[in-house]
Amino acid sequence: MNELLSTLRNFDPVTLEEMDRVSLLNRLDTKFVFRFDQLAGILENIRCHYRVLEVKGLRINKYETIYFDTPDFQLYHKHLFGHVNRNKIRFRNYIDSEMSFFEIKLKNNKGRTIKSRLKRSISGVFMDNETVTMLKEKTSYLPEQVHPVLWNNFSRITFVNKTIPEKLTIDVCLEFKSTENSLNLPQLVIAELKQIKPDHASFFTNYMKQKQIRQNSLSKYCLGISILSKNIRRNNFKQNLVSLKKLCYDNTSILV
Repeated sequence: MNELLSTLRNFDPVTLEEMDRVSLLNRLDTKFVFRFDQLAGILENIRCHYRVLEVKGLRINKYETIYFDTPDFQLYHKHLFGHVNRNKIRFRNYIDSEMSFFEIKLKNNKGRTIKSRLKRSISGVFMDNETVTMLKEKTSYLPEQVHPVLWNNFSRITFVNKTIPEKLTIDVCLEFKSTENSLNLPQLVIAELKQIKPDHASFFTNYMKQKQIRQNSLSKYCLGISILSKNIRRNNFKQNLVSLKKLCYDNTSILV
């Protein structure tokens, strides 16, 4: 981690206020998964093209997320079978910036991710009138149909491209907890590129191709549920889980 902190000091900073100009709540997402020991070298090679978010002097920021689903995991299974117009429902706590949001993400039939959110004083498991209204407006679910099923903590580094409207988030120190089990994956890094439209000028995309790091569409929510929940269907994620198993030197027995 010290090497990572040292590398991040070499990036030009961007403030939270400046980040609002590239919120990209309607976007295309592209994910990449690789090992933590590759991260410092990757960052050194992209340094000239991106600025890093700095919050209260910190360039690695802590996040807490609570995901909701139905008792039979309808939202998870829609992801598993590749249904379009599917949702994620969550509370997310941005610890260092002291902000929390109730968030609903929609993946539409054009492959775009559209995020709606309401600011909250704290994250939690209970929905108030405003969050209930948003849930009904943005999804086909009622509040009594969904409940917390997965807790996910991680640390995030956020970058903004210097020349094109593009954000890059890199998540490390991944921790998952369900009602049945828990798991830490310190060896794993999940990078997510957020763009208004596919941009072939993206340095990060081209660099990932050069390093032969392939795209991986498995979300943190689906990763956590597929690993930790007993008797859950995961066949369509099996190839991704096998790839992750190769990246994780420990805890491999659970990634089957």
